[in-house]
Amino acid sequence: MKQDWSRRGFLRTTVEGSLIVGGAALVPAWPWSAAGPAISGPEQETLRLAIDELIPHGAGRASASEVGGLRYLEGRVADDGAFLIELKRVLAGLEDSGRAKFGRPFARLFAGERVDLLRHLERTEGDLFGAFRDAVYEAYYTQPEVWRRIGYEFHAGVEPRSPVPRFDESELASVRKLARLYREAP
Repeated sequence: MKQDWSRRGFLRTTVEGSLIVGGAALVPAWPWSAAGPAISGPEQETLRLAIDELIPHGAGRASASEVGGLRYLEGRVADDGAFLIELKRVLAGLEDSGRAKFGRPFARLFAGERVDLLRHLERTEGDLFGAFRDAVYEAYYTQPEVWRRIGYEFHAGVEPRSPVPRFDESELASVRKLARLYREAP
């Protein structure tokens, strides 16, 4: 069956659901579907607060959400259904723990209480927490704004380049004198 598609008609059909082309279903490459976002508004707020507790604003550093970490994770959800399931488990665990321990949802907790729940998740669900933490670090350290702040120079391309010069350890002396930019786990 031949269809005459306009660009607007194609996009509307793609956004509203799957588009069948040659027997294969094409699904949009973002976390939105006809039913709405894959991560609900309250889940997005919980996620934003959680990633900002893992990488908070301060000492010349932007928080994870300030550099686009939330947007990055939402995009990753669109490409990886297994990641969506893991992320929803983390968010549900934080919500449930917040209500059980403090009588409030995660988004209404104080910063120290949120950190306490993240530490609890790390102790009780180490693998799940580790995957979440790694995803947050990936979301943060793949941002060009972070690269500029830490002095990283990205070199893209497949063309042969000269070898990377040997690293001079003495250049780290000034960095080693700075305050830590991470939290120690108990």
